[in-house]
Amino acid sequence: MNASNTSGAPLTECDYNSTNVTDMALYYGDCEYPLTDYPSTETDAEVSIGLKVFLGIVYCLIVMTCGFGNLLLISVIVWFKKARTMTNTLIANLALSDFLVAVFCLPFNLDYYIIKSRMWTHSHVTCVAVHFLRQTSLYVSTNALLVIAIDRYKAYYLSMLVLEFVIPVIIMTFCYVFIVRKIWKRQVPGFRTDEQNQSIMRSKRRSVRLLVVVLVLFVLCWGPYYGYSIARDYFPYIWSKNKLNLPIFYVVEALAMGNSMINTVVYIAMNDSIKKYIKKIPRSCKAAWDARQNRKVAPANGRRRGDAEMNARKNPLLISTIFRPVRVDAFVQESRSTHV
Repeated sequence: MNASNTSGAPLTECDYNSTNVTDMALYYGDCEYPLTDYPSTETDAEVSIGLKVFLGIVYCLIVMTCGFGNLLLISVIVWFKKARTMTNTLIANLALSDFLVAVFCLPFNLDYYIIKSRMWTHSHVTCVAVHFLRQTSLYVSTNALLVIAIDRYKAYYLSMLVLEFVIPVIIMTFCYVFIVRKIWKRQVPGFRTDEQNQSIMRSKRRSVRLLVVVLVLFVLCWGPYYGYSIARDYFPYIWSKNKLNLPIFYVVEALAMGNSMINTVVYIAMNDSIKKYIKKIPRSCKAAWDARQNRKVAPANGRRRGDAEMNARKNPLLISTIFRPVRVDAFVQESRSTHV
């Protein structure tokens, strides 16, 4: 990625940290916001305070929900061996990707777009690192080298639309259809009561519902983002004269980022096994803590017993006095004589 000033000389790190909004918007725009011929009307465009506050709240909710929720998902799958199924392993990969986006990328987005109004105040290295991490996390390492190598031109988003949205949606649709058919036709051998049949039917419906909801939410969240990108690249003159261009971009990008939070909520809310394991976490943590405390107490008790035995060996008179047998009748007679 190259950026230059009006004189044609390469920008220094100080230039990247300057308040030149046009240059930094072209640099940090992440191939998203107009690639060439940056119009002055968009540079001077202002986003309303209400929209900034709303998007700031949305970003904060995404960071907190996505960060904590995905960390919880990963912890459950790593902690419990029975939860490490093939499906949950794939969910863990997606959760790790979403967690990286929430923790490392969204705070910089919030700072750049909302707080600083498209003024980059961090270092050049940070800018490049955030851009690379976000692209890699959002596509889950798919075509990462291609994303870095391809220059900023119209075919980039068209190819991304086909490779990262259209084809995956088609493949997921066909796979989900076959999965649904397989689940629906599967029969458990042996005799089953009506209650067992109803339980199996409910389980099938939950599985089908989860697959459909995940696919529909993916399309609804990422569809506007790719649609905006294609419309912006192929109809630049219409978009450059539209004052709503910048607010629309903020909204569609926030919606795309929100898919990470939505995935987290859906996986936890609609997966009974995950909810069951989440409830077991406090009990497992308490058991681990108790075991650790017991390991600490056991050596201390052993040391006390060892000290007592050592003292007994050093002073035989002491141990003979302590453990000397006492006759009960002699003790009673001695007590009576004392009272008399």
